[in-house]
Amino acid sequence: VLKIDKTFVDKIVEDSEGFCLVGSVIEIGHGLHLKIVAEGVEAADQFALLRRSGCDYLQGYYYYKPMSAEEFSKLLDK
Repeated sequence: VLKIDKTFVDKIVEDSEGFCLVGSVIEIGHGLHLKIVAEGVEAADQFALLRRSGCDYLQGYYYYKPMSAEEFSKLLDK
């Protein structure tokens, strides 16, 4: 698994060079038969760009903010 740090994810929407860099990392990782995880995804536009670029896994506040085990258990019960 190859992780893309939040520092790079933060810049992909406003910075075309940042977007190109992340896209290149995804391509290289896939060329090495690795799964790609983007950390720190916080917004729908970041999510969309990363999915379109072929990122395999996304993690971050876009899904949920950190929570206690008790809160998580309640969420699963829903």
